[in-house]
Amino acid sequence: MGWRGWLTVLVALAYLVHPYLIAPSGVLVGSGATFPQAQLEAWMSSFNNAGFPFKVEYVGKGSGGGQSDLSAGVVDFICTDPPLSSELWARLKERGDLVEFPFILGAVVVTYNLPGVDRLRLNGSVLAGMYMGYIRYWDDERILALNPGLRGVLPHREILLVHRSDSSGTTFLFTSFLSLSSEEWRRSVGRGKLVRWPVDELGRGLGGQGNLGVSQLVMENQFSLGYVEWSFALQLNMPIAELSGKSGDFTVPTVEGLVEVADSALRILDRGPEDDWDGDVDVLLETAFSSGYPLVGWSHLVFYRGDGRILQWLSWIREEGTTVPGYAPIPDWFWEEVLE
Repeated sequence: MGWRGWLTVLVALAYLVHPYLIAPSGVLVGSGATFPQAQLEAWMSSFNNAGFPFKVEYVGKGSGGGQSDLSAGVVDFICTDPPLSSELWARLKERGDLVEFPFILGAVVVTYNLPGVDRLRLNGSVLAGMYMGYIRYWDDERILALNPGLRGVLPHREILLVHRSDSSGTTFLFTSFLSLSSEEWRRSVGRGKLVRWPVDELGRGLGGQGNLGVSQLVMENQFSLGYVEWSFALQLNMPIAELSGKSGDFTVPTVEGLVEVADSALRILDRGPEDDWDGDVDVLLETAFSSGYPLVGWSHLVFYRGDGRILQWLSWIREEGTTVPGYAPIPDWFWEEVLE
């Protein structure tokens, strides 16, 4: 065997021991959902400054934009909150060894602007009543029933309901929770990335562009309430309401709670990275609604095998990456299935 042959063997052995230390140069380009963007930016900042021979870049343009980019073949990977539809997954899989799996956990929280109120409890049926417009004032008996200690504290002021004005996976998660909680909401409004908000017709609804837009509107308007991604509420130090699902237990999101719900959902789904994940968000939401904080979400990573840089970057994430506030990691046993 000549020197080139021995060099090939040595490179292969090094790759087996530390796969993410050997990679083609250049830039690994991704696009898609904004839900995981803060986490991705933290990972990329560390990775891109660690001396690796390639960089990772990501453009947040929404899950739909990422799916379009993957279909057009202009990116190396995408992130999408809803999984690829079965139809799109089958079509893209014809092109090569397609991989898709949930890779990061997050949550949606309800935040509010109520002077003097540091702790607030709500559930899906009350929130549905607020956004439908028939729970009009903060001192409504249905709110007080969940917060008996706030009787005489909650003001007789109209509730300003803030929501996303753009098509949003965050809205999909929030309206899915309302649909699980309220038959009336499910029948009259339903769930989706973009829905008709009954309070808008009553003049008590306000739409904001993106999570930042909703956050700003809530912070600027006393007696308002809205929903944002957990990471935004933490970054902006906004109050977070305690929510209850089917169990009736009131809680705020925690890393441990999100991981526990995801673990249960992944075992129910029993799918691997080469499988079609269509419908998995329903399983995750129903699991969370039954047993934990009820507004859990995850985002999916999608790419084609063959570019060693992606698996090397993922190996680094598993071994070196840390989650930032507002996110939680996918259970470790599932990472093993992805990287095996």
